Amino acid sequence: MSNFEESGSLDGAIAIIGMAGRFPGANNTDEFWENLYNGVESVKFFKHDELVKMGIDEHLLDNPKFVAADAILDGMDMFDAEFFDYSAREAEIMDPQHRLFLESAWEVLESAGYNSDLYDGRIAVYASANLSGYMIRNLYSNPGLVESLGSFKIMIANGQDFLATKVSYKMNLMGPSVNVNTLCSSSMVAVHYACQSLNNFECDIAMAGGVSFQVSRNEAFFYQEGGIGSADGHCRAFDSKANGTVSGSGLGVVALKRLEDAIADGDYIHAIIKGTGINNDGSSKNSYTAPNVDGQAECIAEAIEMSGVNPETITYIDGHGTGTNLGDPIEIAALTKAFRAYTDKKGFCAIGSAKTNIGHLVNAGGLASVIKTVLSMKHRVIPASLNFEEPNPKIDFVNSPFYVNSKLSKWETEGFPLRAGVSSFGIGGTNTHVILEQAPAAQPSEKSQRPYQLISLSAKTETALEKMTQNLVEHIKKNPDLNLADIAFTQHVGRRSFNHRRIAVCKNLEDLEVKISNSTSGNVISYFQKHKDRPIVFMFPGDAKYIKECGELYRTEERFRNTVDYCADLLLSILGTDIRTLLDSDMTANENRNVRSVAFVTQYSMAKLLQESGLKPESMIGEGTGEYVAACISEVLSLEDALRITASEDKNFSEILSEISLNVPQIPFVSSVSGQWIEDSMATSTDYWLKQRNSSFSAQGLQEILSDDERIFVEIGNGERFLSEAGNSLISVQIENTSPSEAFMECMGKIWVYGAKVDWNKFYEEEKRHRIPLPTYPFERQRYWIEPGARNENKKEQEFPVSDKSEIDEKVLAECIKGNISISVDLDESAKKKQIEAILLFKDKLEKLCLEFQGKIEVSPLLLKGSEKLSGSMDGSEKLSKRPRPDLDIPYVEPSSEVEKIIAEYWKKVLGFEKLGIHDDFFELGGHSLIAAAVAADLSKVFKIQIPMTKLLETTTIASVAEMVETYKGVMLGDGEAAAAEENMEEGTI
Repeated sequence: MSNFEESGSLDGAIAIIGMAGRFPGANNTDEFWENLYNGVESVKFFKHDELVKMGIDEHLLDNPKFVAADAILDGMDMFDAEFFDYSAREAEIMDPQHRLFLESAWEVLESAGYNSDLYDGRIAVYASANLSGYMIRNLYSNPGLVESLGSFKIMIANGQDFLATKVSYKMNLMGPSVNVNTLCSSSMVAVHYACQSLNNFECDIAMAGGVSFQVSRNEAFFYQEGGIGSADGHCRAFDSKANGTVSGSGLGVVALKRLEDAIADGDYIHAIIKGTGINNDGSSKNSYTAPNVDGQAECIAEAIEMSGVNPETITYIDGHGTGTNLGDPIEIAALTKAFRAYTDKKGFCAIGSAKTNIGHLVNAGGLASVIKTVLSMKHRVIPASLNFEEPNPKIDFVNSPFYVNSKLSKWETEGFPLRAGVSSFGIGGTNTHVILEQAPAAQPSEKSQRPYQLISLSAKTETALEKMTQNLVEHIKKNPDLNLADIAFTQHVGRRSFNHRRIAVCKNLEDLEVKISNSTSGNVISYFQKHKDRPIVFMFPGDAKYIKECGELYRTEERFRNTVDYCADLLLSILGTDIRTLLDSDMTANENRNVRSVAFVTQYSMAKLLQESGLKPESMIGEGTGEYVAACISEVLSLEDALRITASEDKNFSEILSEISLNVPQIPFVSSVSGQWIEDSMATSTDYWLKQRNSSFSAQGLQEILSDDERIFVEIGNGERFLSEAGNSLISVQIENTSPSEAFMECMGKIWVYGAKVDWNKFYEEEKRHRIPLPTYPFERQRYWIEPGARNENKKEQEFPVSDKSEIDEKVLAECIKGNISISVDLDESAKKKQIEAILLFKDKLEKLCLEFQGKIEVSPLLLKGSEKLSGSMDGSEKLSKRPRPDLDIPYVEPSSEVEKIIAEYWKKVLGFEKLGIHDDFFELGGHSLIAAAVAADLSKVFKIQIPMTKLLETTTIASVAEMVETYKGVMLGDGEAAAAEENMEEGTI
């Protein structure tokens, strides 16, 4: 006991900064908690008529051991393919486990307030998926589909090895990307290694999770005594009537970070991981699949030692809790053994099992328990462990530290944080245990010095943007105590910038709610810009009309104030006046050099504020004093020299100019004298600046810089000098009739909303803000699903009469696979029910071999009516629907030439769209290099030409590919020309 501190140590602790999941009966963690709190058992019990409609034969339903229960997951056939830039065809063949895990990975990072494109650290992924039932049952039962797409492409879309790396690729994550597979303990093993990776500084944020879906959710299940499956579809963990668990589908993923970093970065912390343990039982147990007391106890003890906490302060355990007669007593014995090494106290630690609510989620089961426990900590409530009436007689709860928490209970402690343990044990003996602790008290967020905040929203489609806006309004209504500045910060640094953008400048939470509730009002700016970083032009009008309004900006923007202070101190000895006293005054009564100096300082300080807030001008233009500002920003003039010549009188301007250093411009700007881009020789000539002093502004220069309509024009001045000539493209900091602070925020918002790149990290560099959980991206999900193939009644048959399971040997299986033939199961009426279980065993054995033999067989649901056929090679016809052409920026132009039509047909086939225009971009449609390689190979054969892969990746439209085909038609694949063609081939040719 003396080795532990009641408070514990934070050394090596890991913060949980984001959580996401989809569980039976719950589409997210909020719904999951609601079900847990209300004691909902999210198991679906299928009625007789439902099962018959599903295709389950009534002879099976008559068997008393048939269990018609499953903890199902709705919507596993739905996915937002366009968001992740997948073609319709690729989405259809992808394992639903991969699809939904990818969506949840995106959600968990957003919920943590991070955007991987803006985050400087490395983000890792440790993830696990179950064997793809979708690949085996749905895809490989359609041989025509397999032949069309190829087994390699199907493997990439469905294989367990590609889950983590797929997330890293689609989200641009640079940390370790590792798949973890220990079956039932997989997701907890992922958490363990994610924590290790963080503490070893291999990454700075780690996502850890698991997913397991039963594609055939109406799968016939027969209870077997001593097995893991429950006889009645209820999991009764630790109860005397416990006889197994029920299968479930779901996923969970968490975002993790080193605790000290999470605190320093203002992250929202759900809970902390104090320690983890992992080991394997080895061979000291009854069988490979059996659990082991010593192995589990050592794993738990390891986690406790690592956590450094007193086990007497651990007051809840969410156990593995499968509700089996063998596993439950071993689990409690192992926990008791581990705790007894530290304490003799009895009955102080509640225990429960998430499996009583949602069934066994296999690869995702451990993390579901972690999320349940963290939610319990946050609400300080322990949900009831369901279906418990009296303890299993093999469990000695009375003399243990544990009791089953069979009803909803408050979670309270005496002077120490809430702490819990979570266990997860895998078939094969890999054990894991995690010690959790409630999050430390968060320091209040700093009060922002900015009186206005810029709220930004961005989505890939207009409808998603509207839904996103609506979700934020609802969230504000439910959470009226949110900090507006933290909302703005999280939306900026924690969300990606897409084509559809929206901004609102707000002074408080009520203002935000009112404005975005009516997104079509003039208070909200919405804009669609094809995704690109548009160049920014700084424009300096040079007058001082708006100077008297800059006092507010001086008081509210620290970086603006710092620059003004620096300039004012330098000018004090030159002017004899502190220009700071002039910021709130009318400049009309001042000397010209004071007017020029204040105009220069305010415009220069504003330009530096924009630069330091994350904007980089591509070019500039200035009039009068404004050109001095442009020259200073471009480093032609040093700030000190620019201040001297600005403050000089005309009589000594030449003398001062001769004393300063002139440099080659680093940022191009338009000369106000010539109306052309400044040349190095002009910028470094004193004659030029002497001429510029008294010359009038050349309107030609404005037309020169306005010639590129991709530019965003930012007038740093009164909003009138260039506004009328620049038109709607101009973004101006307008000072009149509004607050300068509001104008600055609106300027930043417009620059971003019209498509320029803003470094939001720089924008908040001077502030200490908090990331807070906000609504994540509203995916627009559609159904992508390939149904299992129907049986081919006309195919070759060869009967193998089967009277009992002993006759179903490897020879029969081999013949079935080798010949792609049927197996006849010949049973008379009286033997049917007796043989059902034997046939199901045979069915399972066949299905396990499907993957090994590339899916040449698939076992359909049994329909036992005398002599029936068990198997079903497909007729080879593809049942792949095509989607409407996506909403692209490019107008549809129908293919006209024969070559264009042929190419279009190939594209439609591999991408899954009904029609495609000749200017549609292959990669914008969801194509990638692997698909391109397949298309190139096909087109090479069709047109009898050699298409270099490097060229194909450069020509991304049907029109350009058609043109390339015409170019390469001279390189033939005929017998006499093949050798010559090979010699002329470029590297990378398909």
